Parts: sequence; structure tokens; C-alpha cells
Amino acid sequence: MLVGLVSIIGSMGGGVFWSLQDQERLNAAQTSLEPIYQPKVWSDQDRQILRTLQMAGIQAQLDRQIEKIRVDGSAFNAQLSGVNLRGIFAELTNFSAADLSYANLSGAKLRSSTFSGTKLVGAQLVKADLRI
Repeated sequence: MLVGLVSIIGSMGGGVFWSLQDQERLNAAQTSLEPIYQPKVWSDQDRQILRTLQMAGIQAQLDRQIEKIRVDGSAFNAQLSGVNLRGIFAELTNFSAADLSYANLSGAKLRSSTFSGTKLVGAQLVKADLRI
């Protein structure tokens, strides 16, 4: 009864009285509301693919949203023969005359307005998705 009266008087006066139990409940509620997000840890293979693309002059970045390497822009005349591009996600305005001979494109998703002249001889295309 006395505790209830003190808390009513305290709240009327603008002050707030917290018990240890209230603080524990608040801490538990804040902890449970924190987002459970584990950022993607990029593999050495992902980073190697990114470096290979950048060395070929292709703009690429590790995209956290789709957890793939995302490529934008043009791969015109890109020399990527024999490189491992497994699982890459690329939206390119121009993939013309690119050399992807013997490249590993397994699980890759490539979107382009044109693939004319692109060399795919011996390329691994298991579950690859190429769309023009």
C-alpha cells in the first residue's frame, strides 16, 4: 500500500521510481528488440572474384542485399577466360565481345542487353541463368 502511494506521489511530482525488477524488465525488453542481423562474411573466393573483375576494368562490388558480387556497367571486350565467376550476379549494359571461355559460371546470373560476340567455349554453365 505504501509503495503504491509513493509511486503515485512520485509520478504526480514528475519523478519516476524504478525498482530493480523494473530495470531488469526494461533491459530484457531492449535486448529482445535489438535487430538480429548477422552481416555476410565474404569468402576469400568472393574477394578474389571481385579483384579479378576490377583488374579487368569492370565496376563491381560486394552487395550485402543479395549477398553476391554485383556488377554494373559494361564488360565490353572483357578478358575473363578461365576465371571463376561462380554465383556472380551481373546486370550489364553491354557484354559484347567478352571472352568467358572456360570460365566457371555455375549458378551465375547474368543480365545484359547484348551478349553478341561473347565467347563461352568450354564455360561451365551448371544452373547458370543468362538473360538478354
